[in-house]
Amino acid sequence: MKLEEVKITNASGIFSSSFSSLEDWINSGVDGVVLKTATYKPRKGYEFPNVAIDDDKILQAMGLPNPGYLDMSELAKSIKKEHPETFVIYSFASGDEEEIKEITSVLEKNCDALEFNISCPHAKGLGSSIGYDVHTLKNLCETVKENIDKPFGLKMPYYPTDELLGEVVNATEVVDFYTSINSVGKAMMIGEDFGISNKLGGLSGPAIKPLAVGQVYRLRKFTDKFIFGCGGIVNRRDVAEFLRAGANGVQLGSGVLRYKTKKEFVDEARKGFSFQLKNYFINQGVKEWE
Repeated sequence: MKLEEVKITNASGIFSSSFSSLEDWINSGVDGVVLKTATYKPRKGYEFPNVAIDDDKILQAMGLPNPGYLDMSELAKSIKKEHPETFVIYSFASGDEEEIKEITSVLEKNCDALEFNISCPHAKGLGSSIGYDVHTLKNLCETVKENIDKPFGLKMPYYPTDELLGEVVNATEVVDFYTSINSVGKAMMIGEDFGISNKLGGLSGPAIKPLAVGQVYRLRKFTDKFIFGCGGIVNRRDVAEFLRAGANGVQLGSGVLRYKTKKEFVDEARKGFSFQLKNYFINQGVKEWE
């Protein structure tokens, strides 16, 4: 399977950290899987509680816990061995060129594509601290491209202005795809019976979907590369919105909490590729998507 044929994957994150969770996604009918982000050295992550849920709002600050890129590479190898037909995307994070050279040279052997996480909002020196530094991002992307033959893309943060988004796209012309968007930070929720130890974290779930759809639409104006829409997908209509805004495929995350099984969620999302939106713009006689 080629990248262009991948329509549905899971999103890298708390539902993609183990063999069993990834295999559950595969058995549920996704085209590919994205592993949880790995770093050069193992990371313990933040103390519990690190996830809080309040209706459509999900706040989390995991701190990128992972056993390190070597162990995660073995996980990717196991997934590929057991499910060779599945498109495997390995997610990684680093702000160091030498680390990236070593990480990517190892990782590409056991996956079909790599996803560079430049958007985690609460890991110092990683994630969005790179995603908002256009100069550093450009150099690191070029380092990745020089060291691999597989496709690679970026897991993007939310960019509040078109000027900044355009700068990022221009600086990362070597990438093959974009995933838009990751959770939006730094957010806080204060409740009587919920909260997170880190106090501030990334906001995800249906609450961020309008931002995510909007960024896909804005991103499509700057690039013809493959785009995964991600952020707040719960049902077929959500998928259809991302596709209409310009996405080629989607990644599923926290919406799984609304379903008894991952298969129910994937089946519902799949229907979004044929769902016809009744569009406000058309109903009002407004010329759309100029």
